[in-house]
Amino acid sequence: MIQFARTMVFASLTMLAACGTVANGNDDALQWDITLPVDGDTAEVTSNGKRAVVAIRSTRGIGRATIERRDESWPDQIVIQLHVSGLESWRVSNGTDTLHASVSSHPATPRIRSWKNDQEDVQLNTESRYWMPIKRRDSQGKQTKEIPNKQGYFEIRLPKALFEGNPPELSLHWIDFYRG
Repeated sequence: MIQFARTMVFASLTMLAACGTVANGNDDALQWDITLPVDGDTAEVTSNGKRAVVAIRSTRGIGRATIERRDESWPDQIVIQLHVSGLESWRVSNGTDTLHASVSSHPATPRIRSWKNDQEDVQLNTESRYWMPIKRRDSQGKQTKEIPNKQGYFEIRLPKALFEGNPPELSLHWIDFYRG
């Protein structure tokens, strides 16, 4: 099993730009600036050099984050662990392409939909190079179908196509449940 080095990255209204440096087993550094403008939201980054996991805890369930790399390139794989109770709206953008997803909150028929660049009528599937696998995980990290995701998280693997051209930053936006 690969051991990950950990660095906690916190942000609040008084500290909008939080810088995180994560060391890996080769003493190389993964350097990102992470901005979380919602008070109380946090991010923890773990990396082994080729794979990075960004665990975001959202206090309100509605939020956003910006991840700006200071390294020359992104790791081979980036996984977002979004700790929210539901995921009715997810959006990630590299400045050129925007990927969207929605996970239905009805427990009897949980359904995940995803699309690109506001073209909601053109659904992405596993054959698309922009496909983002989304899994629901419980508090132990085991896959679950439970919604709302109590004490668990949504695991979103970002597609390699999102990193073509080596964009300088990613913008993330999420809403757990739409409020009426």
